[in-house]
Amino acid sequence: MVWNLPEVMRVSYAFMFAVLLWMALWSFGAAGVVASNLSDGGQWWLLVVFSVSLFWTGAVLCNTVHVIVSGMVFLVLFHGGREAASIPANSLMKSLQYALTTSFGSICYGSLFTAAIRTLRWEIRGLRSKIGNNECLLCCVDFVFHLVETLVRFFNKYAYVQ
Repeated sequence: MVWNLPEVMRVSYAFMFAVLLWMALWSFGAAGVVASNLSDGGQWWLLVVFSVSLFWTGAVLCNTVHVIVSGMVFLVLFHGGREAASIPANSLMKSLQYALTTSFGSICYGSLFTAAIRTLRWEIRGLRSKIGNNECLLCCVDFVFHLVETLVRFFNKYAYVQ
């Protein structure tokens, strides 16, 4: 159904372009942290902050697109089709406005949980690659965090649709 809504696809492409721009800017910042003369502990904390910012911004942009698409699909289904006379004019702009005003706080808050969990999983994978002992334990911890991340993302998706 989404493929039949070309304006939604254009918004999705615009957000994808924003994600690519953010990743390019982020990579310059991360490269600057790595090239800096900070201590190992200082670099590690800055990279953790940078990783949270990368995962959080990516999740916010993806979840914003999800809310916009959900709003458009709801409007099309509720009014009985794309060509229905009762569908509001500028429905894409109304969906975009709702996502960026009313729902934006919830999107950011829910995305922060996902970003924190992804950062923890990223750190666990880094530890797993550095050590040879107790790799099984870190693998189990990574799996538990994967389950928690999956549940958080599942509940966030349906909370945003609601």
